[in-house]
Amino acid sequence: MAADLAPYTRYEPSGPELHGSATIYGWMPWVDGDITIGGDTIEIGNGDGDSNIFEILDGFFMANGDLRYGRYGVYADVLYAGFSNDRANSGWSLDATTVTGLLTYDVLRSDTGWVQVGAGARYWSINANIYL
Repeated sequence: MAADLAPYTRYEPSGPELHGSATIYGWMPWVDGDITIGGDTIEIGNGDGDSNIFEILDGFFMANGDLRYGRYGVYADVLYAGFSNDRANSGWSLDATTVTGLLTYDVLRSDTGWVQVGAGARYWSINANIYL
């Protein structure tokens, strides 16, 4: 049994060598849970019955982008979401931040796609405060 495979042809993009894109995106963040400290329990998030997501969401920002020059590329993604629920005698706040950076190189390219290798780093931070 033989297969007829199309030969690999080198793809050279037309137009400028330097190009990129940026996207602002969003998804509905959610937070839910219980924390007990010294016998006192506080509910964190949307499930406490007294709030909805729009009452506890302080703000969010989500964006990604890439910049390419020939076979080389740079990719970045940034995400931030902040929540809080301040009450008279107790409350909480939660901030989540993720930043991803990636350097890429096209190992194979054709007119229908490409294969890239990359190396990068990710910063991830969650900061929670509870006021009892």
